[in-house]
Amino acid sequence: MARERISVALVDDDPAVRQRFKTSIEKHPDLLWLGEATCVREGKALALSTSPRVLLVDLGLPDGSGMEIIQAVSQKQPNTEIMVVSMFGDEGHVVQAIEAGASGYILKDTDDLGLERRIQQAGLELEWKVDDLPDFPNMTPQDALNLQRIVQETLVNAVKHAKASKVSLIARMKAPNCLKIQVKDNGCGFDDQQDGFTGRGLSNLHYRAVELNASLTINTQLGRGCCVELQVPISKTS
Repeated sequence: MARERISVALVDDDPAVRQRFKTSIEKHPDLLWLGEATCVREGKALALSTSPRVLLVDLGLPDGSGMEIIQAVSQKQPNTEIMVVSMFGDEGHVVQAIEAGASGYILKDTDDLGLERRIQQAGLELEWKVDDLPDFPNMTPQDALNLQRIVQETLVNAVKHAKASKVSLIARMKAPNCLKIQVKDNGCGFDDQQDGFTGRGLSNLHYRAVELNASLTINTQLGRGCCVELQVPISKTS
């Protein structure tokens, strides 16, 4: 019996972004492209008429804010997962969108949106071992954003700077209330006394880990790869 494909719709006023998502989704055997819209009015009509499983929404639209779409769809179609298509500097808006009903975000900026393309071009082997994880009802939108950014920045470093040929990502519950995430590559490594993560750097990773009340460990040596391990305490529901 064939598995039902995940339906996806997009609201974004940038033609290049729309084409990029459409091309990627149409190539994926498990995804079904339902269509695209360019403004709030069209976005609401598209989402409410097609009931996509996943709705991608830009926040800055010509006739208003994508927040209007998020609020309307999350109220009327709770089974639709809404993802914000965001510029890198939109952290405050992304948090507001998650609080309004969005499930998460996808970066729109050229550097990070191209991560999958960079992996393909580099011939990088990605090993993905992510267990079925429980819901974390006490995790705030800002916590989720910090967690996603740590993983994202670590992967971008492996692709752009480490010259790795293989990267593994492992996520599993270490204990009933502790999430363990490990990103490991076989790249060039770096001197752990220096900032090996160009741009936002190691200090940014540590800052986000502190905000999560998480333990962040980075093991690396020149020529011997890098392993980033994050252990996040997850409070149980009271």
